[in-house]
Amino acid sequence: MQSPADPASKAGAGRKEDTPHNPRVFHRLGDARRAQSVSRRHLARRMNVELAVVIEQEESSDLPLSIVYDWQRALGIPVSDLLVSPPDGLSQPLEQRAQLLRLMKYARYMLERSNERSIRTMAQNMINLLLEMMPELQTVEAWHATGRQRGPKEPGITALRSLSEDANRHILTNNVKSNKVIPAKIRTFF
Repeated sequence: MQSPADPASKAGAGRKEDTPHNPRVFHRLGDARRAQSVSRRHLARRMNVELAVVIEQEESSDLPLSIVYDWQRALGIPVSDLLVSPPDGLSQPLEQRAQLLRLMKYARYMLERSNERSIRTMAQNMINLLLEMMPELQTVEAWHATGRQRGPKEPGITALRSLSEDANRHILTNNVKSNKVIPAKIRTFF
């Protein structure tokens, strides 16, 4: 068990439930202040408040956002550095929504890309069930598919665009001399 003086204990890490004697802390004000090498006294002067106010805020378990923004301005760091992230990532409803969204994208992709009737039927049934669960998925599209996959020695179009015009001509000339195929889309840039 962690001691109350342990910073991980103060941040609520490793704790499954909050109790009146062990409330969850939603900020990392003290950790951020120490990371910036700012003393409590110096921070109080920056914020134009008494030292006791800074101590009270730093040791509080829950603060209004206005106070967190006061600390953000005084320390000159992003507000996200002052807040504790949820221990398990996204909240359960958001995580479930994200999973349903990904599942809908896969189902739409299977429906669009498959030539087999059984797979298309299964994909359509999945889509119907997902829409029953979450009607707002109606507008979700399939994962985007790109053209053919490049070979290991073929440069991507981004690589060609980032080079100077002279370098692009040099690549094109050398590839033509060595009988390498340059896709028509790429040739149009020269």
